[in-house]
Amino acid sequence: MTKQILFISFLALTGYSQAAENLDAVYRDAVNHPGRSSAERDRDASRKPLAILPFTSITPGMTVLDLGAGGGYTTKLVARVVGDEGIVYAQALSADTGLDNVAALPPHPLFRLRSVAHEVGLGSSQADAVLMFFTLHDMYLDNNIDKTRLYRDIYSLLKPGGVLVILDNAGVEGSGLSQTRSTHRIDRRFIIEELAKTKFRFDGESNVLRNPDDDVTRSWGSYSPRGHHDRFALRFRKPL
Repeated sequence: MTKQILFISFLALTGYSQAAENLDAVYRDAVNHPGRSSAERDRDASRKPLAILPFTSITPGMTVLDLGAGGGYTTKLVARVVGDEGIVYAQALSADTGLDNVAALPPHPLFRLRSVAHEVGLGSSQADAVLMFFTLHDMYLDNNIDKTRLYRDIYSLLKPGGVLVILDNAGVEGSGLSQTRSTHRIDRRFIIEELAKTKFRFDGESNVLRNPDDDVTRSWGSYSPRGHHDRFALRFRKPL
């Protein structure tokens, strides 16, 4: 009986290991895809996609909402991870990605997220992941955005078990929003405390983007070399 249990455990571990290796290959293929531009590849040194993509828990076939997509650096990586069976909805996308599984949401401010999402067919409990990469500090500078409602809308769009992943420029621990407008940084602890007030559950943190040499009291734009700022990565999950 003991040998049978050990054998079953061995098969389970082997299957898990194989699945993990396959997923690692998906992430590597996305980062090494020949369609990526040299400018995008140059950003990899500071953005560390081979560490951040696994942290997002995004896998092939998923539906992802990328808030504050910008030029599409993250959008295109994630689109190649989710593949033809998945889709990425990108808010504030400033460039055509050329990928069929990327849907650019009509230009809109974040306080209209729910209505715009529903207009394009993204309804309640349909997203597997929502990304907010380096956009949350700007959200807190916009008095038009009801932050409680936005978090509630994101929660509603996510499937049970879905994740909200936040990357941003780190401010002084415990500073709250006091330096956000002047430095375009935000207090990591403040974000964790804010999300603790919602139904989200804290699900993990990565230190891969942290840089102790960055003076977090100074403006984000003043650091040299640009891009190697002290940044945090937080993951929150909608309970099953």
